[in-house]
Amino acid sequence: MHHPLKHPLFKLQFFLLALLAAVHFYALKYFLYWSYLWLDMFMHYLGGLWLGVIALWFFYFYTGAPRNTTHALFIALGMGLGIGGAWEVFEVFAGLPVESNYVLDTAIDMLMDTLGVITAWFCITVVFFKHGQ
Repeated sequence: MHHPLKHPLFKLQFFLLALLAAVHFYALKYFLYWSYLWLDMFMHYLGGLWLGVIALWFFYFYTGAPRNTTHALFIALGMGLGIGGAWEVFEVFAGLPVESNYVLDTAIDMLMDTLGVITAWFCITVVFFKHGQ
């Protein structure tokens, strides 16, 4: 059994978080969110992917749950949607520009968060664990 901080899923989530932070800071510095409107969707997908990986790392490593359970998907989705929703609230309170299509933008952001979580769940439960990790 792996030590928690040496587990491959922990390493993967750390890489994803570092990538997410680096792209976010670079995008803010050079105003890329306003130049490339698709970048926000990519960042929400990447954020959902990170949240899915860390939720599943915690779920599988600390609970010892069976690796093929759909219960893990609901836990990861709950974490992804909860934190994704909190991020949307943060954007409003941080004074980020509220566009006329705010509801549509928020719905797309939440969809991308969800797709990232589902991708993480699929890759970890179907691909990663089939190779004995």
